[in-house]
Amino acid sequence: MTTSSLPECDILILTVTKVEISAVLRASGTTAAECPKHRGTNKTYFDLGEIGEARVFAVRSEMGSATVGGSLPTIIEAIAETRPTIAIMVGIAFGVESDSHQIGDVLVSKQIQNYDLQRVGTSEEGAPEIILRGDCIPASERLLDRMRTYELEWENQADVHFGLVLSGEKLIDNYDYREHIRELVPEAIGGEMEGNGFYIGCHRAKKDWIVVKAICDWADGNKGKAKSHNQQIAARNAAEFVIQTIAAGGVVHGIGAIVQSSHVPIGDQNAGAVSVAKAVETSTVSVTDTDASEITEPIAHQVEALNENLKSLSELVSQLTINKVDTDPVADLLVDQIREYRSKLDTESAELKTKELEDHYRTSGNNWDIELKKKVLVTISETVRNRITTIESNAEDFNKLKSLLSEIDNVK
Repeated sequence: MTTSSLPECDILILTVTKVEISAVLRASGTTAAECPKHRGTNKTYFDLGEIGEARVFAVRSEMGSATVGGSLPTIIEAIAETRPTIAIMVGIAFGVESDSHQIGDVLVSKQIQNYDLQRVGTSEEGAPEIILRGDCIPASERLLDRMRTYELEWENQADVHFGLVLSGEKLIDNYDYREHIRELVPEAIGGEMEGNGFYIGCHRAKKDWIVVKAICDWADGNKGKAKSHNQQIAARNAAEFVIQTIAAGGVVHGIGAIVQSSHVPIGDQNAGAVSVAKAVETSTVSVTDTDASEITEPIAHQVEALNENLKSLSELVSQLTINKVDTDPVADLLVDQIREYRSKLDTESAELKTKELEDHYRTSGNNWDIELKKKVLVTISETVRNRITTIESNAEDFNKLKSLLSEIDNVK
């Protein structure tokens, strides 16, 4: 398989060790033997399928950040090949607060601090004076929020801690050295080896990112004690927390309905739902943001709501440069989709607004701003998606919803 034929994903999970990738696969309800795989240039991508609202891939890097096959080259290549919206690093880490934390507790990075880049000078008393020079970068605000929200529902004895996570190239298993680093960064809640390269690659590609790793040891010289057992517990907890957060919804799409319950077995998340995104797919622009597979509740078919969305579309179109040139193929698609929605919803009162939009699109040229195109497509899908209500008990409305979504799903 060539890289050009690789499918896209919404979320890319990066792991390092065998225990980490195995834990992610198990948490996703699959195994290494059963999971579909895509061969990239240098890496193999595990296709975990649809989880919640997102298509999720997982990939492994080698140990460390700036190494051959390490987290930095791996995430750069993986983002280019699979084009995710979000990247999450999942695995095991060392803890630093053995009095208040436990083996298996999950650490979620509010920031990643590179502790390797240092200035080593001399104090006035002649003693070595070390000042950290490495980055301290905040993780994605949205991902932090989704994980804080899911933490309230998570049914696991392990605690979840949010804070600064250390990252460096050293495999630390020495109490004095660990405490030396803690003196430089007293707010740290733990540390690991690959997060630094991971966030650099994500930052460069402008992707949302976060590091989630669970405690497997204390970096105090006792790493070898119950090593396999502790790593299994830590990897399992980190993987389950991340996969279940994704399944709860809202990770990829910043705006949308809140799923009432996330306690649904993996693989059964999309029961009764279809994707509105299929109605606006095009080979010229790929827009994963319009996926509405999380819709599991009825839609109230209100003409007023449709007109509000059409008004929003019109406002977006007004931002576009109008050129009397050949019609943009994406404009053709949008016009066709507006007509389809008008036909499906049988709303004569939307006729005028639709006509105005058609006129805008027919006179729009090929130099549309690509981000505005995406916003237009997202708004079209929101015409249906934002009409979600809590009227599941109304069988008639529910059947109308199923019929409508089935028709929209069949629009090619």
